[in-house]
Amino acid sequence: MVGVGSLTEPWNRHDAGLFYTMALVSLQEISIAFGGPPLLEGVRLQIDKQQRIGLLGRNGTGKSTLMKILAGQVVPDAGTVQTESGLKIAYFSQTIPRDLDGSVFEIIARGLGQRGELMVRYHREEARLAAHPDPDHRRLHQLHEQLDAHRAWSVLEEIASITTRMGLDPD
Repeated sequence: MVGVGSLTEPWNRHDAGLFYTMALVSLQEISIAFGGPPLLEGVRLQIDKQQRIGLLGRNGTGKSTLMKILAGQVVPDAGTVQTESGLKIAYFSQTIPRDLDGSVFEIIARGLGQRGELMVRYHREEARLAAHPDPDHRRLHQLHEQLDAHRAWSVLEEIASITTRMGLDPD
């Protein structure tokens, strides 16, 4: 029996010997086999607010599958997945999609929301002007003003930090 739902009440009670606090995510007895031996069996997990987690393990031990279950991309064979109402979980695949367009800089920037999208447009306009000099810089100036208005220049530091920590070339 597989259950998927959301927590509609704060968990703050004793249940079967376990004490639950306000969990963002709770997995109970998750199992999945993909037609062979179990990849995950009887997995229990609780992620609380303000908690940071890391997922480590050898290749083929179920890390990606667990993340896909958390993100709702894969339904387990058994167990219960509960998430706090309104919670959004995203999973970034290990394989690069073939239709992914842009540089590492642009892909990371797009992941940073509206401020990142503005930075991508500014970055592209700078590249266009470098390749095809044009005395009219109105578009670049407009984007510059939008970046100022949204206080989006900090996106450059965020992108630099991410690429440095991951050892990536932003171009």
